[in-house]
Amino acid sequence: MIAGLIACQPVSAQQNVFAFFEYDLKDGMADRFIEGYAKDLEWHASQEDDWSWAGWFVTTGERRGRFIDATPNHVWRDFDQWKVNSASELWSYSERLSLYPDQ
Repeated sequence: MIAGLIACQPVSAQQNVFAFFEYDLKDGMADRFIEGYAKDLEWHASQEDDWSWAGWFVTTGERRGRFIDATPNHVWRDFDQWKVNSASELWSYSERLSLYPDQ
């Protein structure tokens, strides 16, 4: 998994920060990954996560077949004050998603 943060405005404005995650899935694992991703999103909702999440597959180019997800429209402090417990998030990822990407 590759993770990244992008700020769409100068750092001084600290608005419009997006976090992107990129998964290079093992061959034949896309369907299982999507099932796990859906369960992970349900888990996020059960944790009262108020972040928006969007996911998609890359369909052309050298990253074809990779899955990208992102959470948009943050300020930098959101990443320090997320409602979701990080240990619980790690458990959810490990339980539902970690088997399918190439590490």
